[in-house]
Amino acid sequence: MLLCGATALNAAEKHYTLTSPDGRIAVEIQAGESLTYSVSHDGKTILTESEIGLVLGDGTQIGKAVRITSKKQKHIDEIVNAVLYRQKSFNTKANELILNMKGGFSVIFRAYDEGVAYRFATTRKDETVIVSETAEFNFGQDRLAWLPYSTNEKNEVAMAFQNIYD
Repeated sequence: MLLCGATALNAAEKHYTLTSPDGRIAVEIQAGESLTYSVSHDGKTILTESEIGLVLGDGTQIGKAVRITSKKQKHIDEIVNAVLYRQKSFNTKANELILNMKGGFSVIFRAYDEGVAYRFATTRKDETVIVSETAEFNFGQDRLAWLPYSTNEKNEVAMAFQNIYD
């Protein structure tokens, strides 16, 4: 009996894969007890299983006990008009996966040739207050990183971080 219950729980977890337009980046998404994703580039793991989610003001936990009701995949190839950028517009290409969840919420993943992004969306009409967010970035093994330091003491994020990186 216990074995049957464990099998049923594992069957409830769903796996989805999204790749970048050039096929070099892959995002693996798992939806079950929690909502997690991992990222690889040319078959090399960049991010290991990392949890994402939201807690809302009404106590709703998006990303826990996840039940996917539908999915939609599409390719994006669009020109973005950039008002405050160094050029007037730029072209962006990505593959997108929308996972609709029970309760009127979705998580939208995009895989670009340059990286990965995700965001949460809702079809709720009422106000939605976000109390906290889970956004893990598990890099696995020790990784090399560069940390920029600001020279602007009044507002540390007021610059483009074109500075010395240690």
